[in-house]
This record gives sequence, C-alpha cells and structure tokens, in this order.
Amino acid sequence: MRFIVEKERRTPVTDEAEVVVAGGGPAGVAAAIASSRLGVKTMLIERYGCLGGLATGGLVITLVETERYGVGVVKEAIERLDELGGSRLRKAASEPNTWIEGASFSGEESVNVDPELLKHVLNEMVLEASVDLLMHSLVVGVDADGGVIKHVILEDKSGRHAVAGNTFVDATGDADLAAAAGAPYDHDNHPWGINIDFRFGGVDIGKETQFKEERPEKHRGVLEGLSEHVGGRMYWGPSVRKDVVWGGAPHKHEANGLDPRDLTMVEVEGRRAVVTGLEYVKARMPGMEEAFLLDTSSQVGVRETRRIIGDYTLTKEDQVGGRRFEDAISSSLFDIPYRCLIPRGVDNLLVGGRCISTTHEAQGPIRNIPPCMVTGQAAGVAAALSAKMGIQPRKLDHQLVIDELVEQGFSNLRK
Repeated sequence: MRFIVEKERRTPVTDEAEVVVAGGGPAGVAAAIASSRLGVKTMLIERYGCLGGLATGGLVITLVETERYGVGVVKEAIERLDELGGSRLRKAASEPNTWIEGASFSGEESVNVDPELLKHVLNEMVLEASVDLLMHSLVVGVDADGGVIKHVILEDKSGRHAVAGNTFVDATGDADLAAAAGAPYDHDNHPWGINIDFRFGGVDIGKETQFKEERPEKHRGVLEGLSEHVGGRMYWGPSVRKDVVWGGAPHKHEANGLDPRDLTMVEVEGRRAVVTGLEYVKARMPGMEEAFLLDTSSQVGVRETRRIIGDYTLTKEDQVGGRRFEDAISSSLFDIPYRCLIPRGVDNLLVGGRCISTTHEAQGPIRNIPPCMVTGQAAGVAAALSAKMGIQPRKLDHQLVIDELVEQGFSNLRK
C-alpha cells in the first residue's frame, strides 16, 4: 500500500456546546432532546439531510418492541405521528398484517410509521427542545488528550472544522467517535447481513392476501421464483398507507458495514434486485399488476459493526435470565445497566444505540429502533448531568440519571 504525507494544517473551531451528540439517528435524536431539555447547551451533528437514521432514511418503518420500550421520546414521537395520521398499530406480533384503525398508541403494540412524516416530527421535536442542529456534516475524528475529548472534527461542504464540547455522546451506530478517541471495541457482522429497503405503491394488498389464502402453493411458488430471479429472498408487507407495501431487498451476509466497497455493492445490487423483482411479480402476482417503485432507502441497513467495551458488557445470559441491575436505565424483560453506555479509556464520552457495550449474542434485542432511542435518551440525560456538575460520566451517581429518566417518562423504571 502506498501512502502520502499530509501537510500540517490549522483547523478552525467553529462551534461549541456543553454536550455534543454525534449522529442524528434514533439514539442521537433522543440523546440531544433529553440533554437540551435539562437546560444544557446541546449540539446534534448528522451526516445526512434528515434525522431518524434507519427509521427514516433507511425505511425501517416498523418500530418493534414498543410494548417494552415505548417510553420517553419514543412515546412522544409516536403520539405526534398519530396526530398527523402517520402511524398505524399492529394488533399483535402473531397478527403482523392486522391493523387497529383509528387507535392511538398505548405502548402495547408494535407500530408502523410514515418515514417522511417522521422526518418532520423529529425535526420539530429537536428544534422545540432548542437543540443546535447541524446536518450534512460528517464526524471524521477527535482532538483528545489523556482520555478526554476536547473537540470533534467535522468535514462538510465548508471544509474541515471542529466543535468544542465538555461531554460527548456517540450515537453514530458504528461507534465512530469512540473508536476515534481510542476506546476499545469489538467488531462483528450480524448474521442477517446488510440490505436496503424499498416501498412499492399501487399495490392491492387485499387482492394479494386473497391469492395467498386461496392458492397458497401458487403464491409460495411465485415468491420462490422471485428469490431465484433476484438472487436472494425479497419480501414485503403492509405499510401505513393502504396501497403501499414496505419490504427488503436480498440480504448480503458477508458484507462489512465499515467497508465502503461492500456498502456500494449492497446499494447497487439491492436496487437492481428491487427493479427486476418488481417486474417479475407484476407479471405473476395478483394485486401487484399496477405496482410501481415508490422509493428505495437512502441509507444502508447495517445491523452490527463495532460495539464498545464498556464498564459493563451485557450478555445473553443477562437477558435470558432477566437479570436486574441497580443502575438500570431500561427495565423490561431484562435490564440495561448505565455502565453499558460508558466506554473504557475515555472519560467524557457516553454511547447510545446499537453500539453500546454488549456481547455479539446480546446485541440483537437492543439494536432495534425503540431500544436505541431509550439508550440514547439515557446517554443524553447522563451527558447533560455530567456537564452541569463538571464530573466524568462514570463518576456520576446513576440514581440521578434514573430519577431524571423517570421525570422524562420512563414509566418502566424503579425510582
């Protein structure tokens, strides 16, 4: 491999905040809102042109596990979507295609959301909380000394610049900030692989459902032929709109979510499969005759890459055994300890979302959108309290975090 030597450069510090949140996906949005509501100057940095991450740009429009994690910012966002007609509830996990018409979210059902309306709702929630929002900027590094981050370094259309902060939250999904700061981490690929999602419009869902019920073998045969035609399983189901379905392109199981060439391959081959697959089913599947491609996701569906090694690492045994922790910032079938948000080796950093400290086997139940928002909100609360009190997050009394989360609507926590 050849190398070049870059000239020394002076990087301007263009902004500063008490809490700086990197990543505007589900975890980052919740972290920034929670932090700013505590009266702490908070900045949220996002590389794309919308908030919400995979829930919006990734078209992962089903918010699963809201029956366990439908609290705090999660609940607020869904209620606001309800008011705009941008959500629809599923009756039960055993009836995934059955909807409750005209119902409001009660925290007991999984929810499908309209991704475009969710972009708007999250924008409004962030701005109403007085968060300093900066999109179209990519975090490319940190300025750190002795385990303390002083600045995050950004690159965008204006060039290279830095943002100063007291406490930082890594909500990048890939633990980009933690890795740049020298925090230890593990890296695994999820067994489900990586893919893009899509939406088809003009679909007669009732007609397809009738075909499936009356001629199940024929229906199955069309899907098997589709899989062979596009080189992998392609699937879809109802969305918020009655004539729109949401689905996924074939998964690429060997793709690495940190490799831009793999990500490029997933995008290109995924869109090819969606277009050719649509033409295949239009000619063979009742209900799909008038279907058209509405959109494909602008963000790749990466399920797992880096996971920080924190002050505690949540295990599958903890989850299966329903282990309880004194410092739990989330309590459902199992607890998530506050210590899972604190990376080793960095003093003023918290992590929220799918890259918190868990084993590979334990990552699955906490990587979905609602639990990511819950751990993000906890990270935001802890970051704000740490900044206000001038102490390291690992030295912060976890009971203060729990008490504030209860105040912010975490009804499943013990005060």
